[in-house]
Amino acid sequence: MVSWTVELLALDSLHQEEERVSAGIAQAMPFQSHAEDAVLGSTEKSLGIRLNLLHREFLRHANGWDRFAGNIDLFRTNDFLGSERFKQVQEWIKLMDRRVLGSYATQRARLFPIGKSSASTDLLLMVNEGGQLQPKALWFTNELVEEF
Repeated sequence: MVSWTVELLALDSLHQEEERVSAGIAQAMPFQSHAEDAVLGSTEKSLGIRLNLLHREFLRHANGWDRFAGNIDLFRTNDFLGSERFKQVQEWIKLMDRRVLGSYATQRARLFPIGKSSASTDLLLMVNEGGQLQPKALWFTNELVEEF
């Protein structure tokens, strides 16, 4: 049986590599090894939240992705449990100007980091509503750039 999640991730990865090569950008790092269901469950239990189903499915196939887009890394399950880069993003969220957060300023305490850039202030966040991460990723830099 074909796993469309895996196939689409592989296709997207190839497409991004072609763009990187043509733009003279460094090659992306490969996907990390997958996260077992038991690891995902214990991560959710430790955090006291449920991961979004699509994000959970991604982690089941690729537990994080370094240089996913340029210098932006998608976090691994062990990052969520207190890595330095995860803690750094949590601190940045506390310090972000209300104008940068825009309509998400009132939800600051519920913003959950899922990725960050190693070379800039780019952040990828999700909103925790009632212990459940919502199916929307937010990309911030000096403003809200995109909602996925």
